[in-house]
Amino acid sequence: AWSSHNNSKGFSYGQSVTGTNGNSASSYLWEFTTEDHAIPYTEVYMRLVNPSLAALAYTENDAPKAILPTIALGELDQSTLSSATVQITGNFAAGQDVLGFTNTANITGVYNGSTGILTLSGTDTLAAYTAALRTVTYSNTSDSPSTLIRTISFSVNDGSLNSTAITRDITITSSNDSPTATVDTATAIEAGGVANGTTGTDPTGNVLSNDIDPDSGDTKTVS
Repeated sequence: AWSSHNNSKGFSYGQSVTGTNGNSASSYLWEFTTEDHAIPYTEVYMRLVNPSLAALAYTENDAPKAILPTIALGELDQSTLSSATVQITGNFAAGQDVLGFTNTANITGVYNGSTGILTLSGTDTLAAYTAALRTVTYSNTSDSPSTLIRTISFSVNDGSLNSTAITRDITITSSNDSPTATVDTATAIEAGGVANGTTGTDPTGNVLSNDIDPDSGDTKTVS
């Protein structure tokens, strides 16, 4: 059973719905696609132009990559949004993970590197927020990054209500970085005197101890 109140951008919403899968609920969005499913709503909603978007692949030292370049936004009772939140909700690695955003005329982004939260603020149109969120990027600054799969969550707010979040996973692949050798100095004294009666001194130290390999767990050798 479906009680329709309004249509917007391929969606209809009402107070009750029962899908062909037998599930039913109140206050649902109905998406006009070839699939039969309902989406919970809180007046403001988000969706993907390509719902089957696979995990984003990121390799160590890649340039920043856009996370959700096909996101779409809708509002059922007004034409503007007030803010948005993008958060690394799965396996956040402080000191490594960075969410990037370039400010627009009306939307300002602030990233908190200790929490993994990017906050966008400023009232603007749905089209402006859609364009802004499509440009949010992920990058990793570590030469030995955690390879746990990250989950990134997107949500928007119309001034009073938050949307249901949309998420995308990011797979992280590390690469083998070259070690850096540091010049070493040591002093050796040759034995001397009659029959080398004066004792010499051998150099001491480990020539590898001050060399650097950014990849944790690698073994350094001299050749």
